[in-house]
Amino acid sequence: LKRKAKVAFDVSVVTKSCNDITVKSGNFINITPKEIDDIECDYIKFVADIDQRFDDVFGQTIAKEKLRAITSRLKKTEIQEVTLPKGYILTGAPGTGKTLLATAMAGECEMSFISVDANELLTSDGASKVNKVFEIAEKYSPAIVFIDEVELLLQNRAKTSGIQHLVTNAFLTAMDGISTNDNQIFVLAATNFANDLDPAVSRAGRFEEVIKCDLPNVEEISTALPQLLTHYGLTINANKFTFIAEQFVGESFATINKLLRNTLFCTQNLADKEATFDILLPLINDEKYGKKITESDEQHQRLVAYHEAGHLVSYINHFSLASVKSVSVEKREKSSGFCHISINNDVYRNKTRISHFIQSILAGRAAEELFLGNAEYITSGCQNDLERATKMAKTAIKSFGYSASGLADLSQFEEYTHDTKSEVIKWLDEEYEKSKELLIRNRKLLDLYAELLMEKKHIYTHDIAKIWLAYQSECSSKSSNVLA
Repeated sequence: LKRKAKVAFDVSVVTKSCNDITVKSGNFINITPKEIDDIECDYIKFVADIDQRFDDVFGQTIAKEKLRAITSRLKKTEIQEVTLPKGYILTGAPGTGKTLLATAMAGECEMSFISVDANELLTSDGASKVNKVFEIAEKYSPAIVFIDEVELLLQNRAKTSGIQHLVTNAFLTAMDGISTNDNQIFVLAATNFANDLDPAVSRAGRFEEVIKCDLPNVEEISTALPQLLTHYGLTINANKFTFIAEQFVGESFATINKLLRNTLFCTQNLADKEATFDILLPLINDEKYGKKITESDEQHQRLVAYHEAGHLVSYINHFSLASVKSVSVEKREKSSGFCHISINNDVYRNKTRISHFIQSILAGRAAEELFLGNAEYITSGCQNDLERATKMAKTAIKSFGYSASGLADLSQFEEYTHDTKSEVIKWLDEEYEKSKELLIRNRKLLDLYAELLMEKKHIYTHDIAKIWLAYQSECSSKSSNVLA
């Protein structure tokens, strides 16, 4: 899936021998490198010639577009009149390809690649290590310096002291010393926690842009999946291709690779090596929700069925039938059931959409109350739903201007706590009642989905659509717009 670097070695095992390089883990042939006698640092990894390109990285359309813009300028050898940025920060969930993007950028620019794990620099001599990294980068320039897990190195200095503080200062000083018009050194850093970084990190003249590396969407997965299947020697039924691609939404390409590799193990005794629905879907669900656990309490499973059916009815009413990909009441290590949805993030952008989302999150609890007949018997399984709904409402009130107190970003004030708490509770109570009213109006649909879940344990889009269309047809025949 990715080309190997022509020259790659860990500098801790490199020894100088005339014009050749001897590597304890193996020998590379036909190498003419620069002198490396001064790279005797076990915390630095050096790649002199990378064959990887942006096209080798799946997904990340927007991130690659931003990196290509600076790449075209870094490849110019002459001094430029326009000041170039000194570095970018790549942020995103684990496995989204931040390191691959950094190596691909070095390959595109035909620059040396110097990689350092931030944790290796947090020692008593960390400041001198930082200086050594930039000395080596300057000597073997043009070079890309890549710092992984940079949040460990550049934490907010208001929350650190001692060695951490000194190393952060040393790094920022070293970046300030980089020339901005000769294209010799460019710094890329990767983090999963961009909010933890010191504010001085992203000011002009240092890391001038934070580039988000998102999890792949269904279009990016559909584009990459044929290549991944070919790599593993697997096939997928053409009629199931789109459906299976949709099931991968929410997973990184690193996880998708892992799942396909496990699928290969499961099909190794099969002649056609087909990644069938029955093989692949359980692996995906195991990854997302944990391994299955035997459920011995049928009454509890029925309660879970109503809980998930409540989510289902609300989501297809407020969003669309296609928004729900699968629903399960199979007890797993991470949950007693789940409702897998796929909704564009843009749905959060106005108050009505946020309200619909909160209603759908709280619909599981509302369905439990209707099934049990008494709110006092609702289970603690609703805790995660309450946490998500509370966080969404709190963010909307504090930062989106939806507070009854008026237009302001309340998160900038320390004295907002009490009013915000009251507003969040009031909003959630209102949305919960609306959610319950919706389920009462559509109690038959709720019962149908709950019974189907008890029968099949796991239902998919086609199962959901079949009952929904029959229900809509029945409502139309009675001239009753139940969901209006």
